[in-house]
Amino acid sequence: MQVKELKENLFLVSFDPIFLGEVLNYNIVLLLNDKNEAMLIDTGFKRHFNQLKKYLDDKNITIIKVIITHFHRDHIGGLSKLNDVVKYGSKKADITLAPNFENKSFDIYKPTICIDDVLDIQFGNFDIHLSHNPGHSIDGLLVEIDNKFLVVGDDMIYTKDQEPMLPYCSNRDFEMHLKSIKRLKNEVIDKTVIPMHGQPESNIDYLQNDLDNRYKYLQWKVNNKDKQNKEFEIESGIRFVDYSRIKKQNKKEL
Repeated sequence: MQVKELKENLFLVSFDPIFLGEVLNYNIVLLLNDKNEAMLIDTGFKRHFNQLKKYLDDKNITIIKVIITHFHRDHIGGLSKLNDVVKYGSKKADITLAPNFENKSFDIYKPTICIDDVLDIQFGNFDIHLSHNPGHSIDGLLVEIDNKFLVVGDDMIYTKDQEPMLPYCSNRDFEMHLKSIKRLKNEVIDKTVIPMHGQPESNIDYLQNDLDNRYKYLQWKVNNKDKQNKEFEIESGIRFVDYSRIKKQNKKEL
């Protein structure tokens, strides 16, 4: 676990890839106030959360609030151990949660404060703007901090070495993800983007070029749903790291 200070009382907590050959790291954003209290943005897998919880316990810091960018397993693993905290998340969280739990109860993972469109909150000295942004997932949220940092969930995914990962639409709605990418082209201006996989990025030329490439891929996918992703690379010359191929390789190596 690595803890990097982005500004006073704002930290990026990063965890190395889990499996041999995997290129994805995992991030949690940590905000502190002057009362030894913490707010998290996402919780990683349970193993990640356990490491961070011990780190905070050793400093006598109590987690009181959590924002979830979207309710995939690698973002909500710690929620089962956070019964009494305020949990912010999309009102569409159930759509993502239900298939993962079949007939089991998932109430402990549900947000206690549901965001329909936008919500402004304050934590310590931070002004935080939450907005619904369905793209990678139908329950996606953008988290803007002090109008300077933008937590984008998995709408922009990178490897641990900051290589762009192939856009992934968990609901297979490529047009929905197109809209989220188009919106992000405006949202990233004059901000440091914090992805939940990869590293913070503030180079606007890099960000805009990456968003342009993602938009081109998603447009191509809308019109070529039956084609293989490799064909996009051949036709466009644009390369993304394709996580589906990496997962197959991991299975061979483990």
